[in-house]
Amino acid sequence: MTSTEDFTAQAQRVHEAGLELLESASRSNKISIVNQNSFRKIFMSFVEVINKQQKLLNIVTGHTLEQKELIQTKLEKLAVPLTPFAEIVKEVGWLVGV
Repeated sequence: MTSTEDFTAQAQRVHEAGLELLESASRSNKISIVNQNSFRKIFMSFVEVINKQQKLLNIVTGHTLEQKELIQTKLEKLAVPLTPFAEIVKEVGWLVGV
C-alpha cells in the first residue's frame, strides 16, 4: 500500500509543479510576439496533460479510498462475535412454534 501512497504523493507534487510552471510562464513578459502562437499550442497541450493527470489521480485516489473502506468493513465484520447456530435455531424455533 505504501507504493500506491508514494506514487500518488509524487504524482501530486509533479502535478503541482506543472501548474506552477504554467502560472509563472503565463505571467512572463519575455515571450516575443513571434513565439506566442507556438507557446499557446505548447501551453494548451500541457494543460491537456495536466488535466489527464488530475483525472488519473482522482481515479487512483478514489480506488485507494474504496479499497481501504472495504477492508475496514471486512475487518469490523470479522471482529464481531458470531452467534452460535444453536441460539439462532432456538430463537427461530419459538417464532415458528416448535
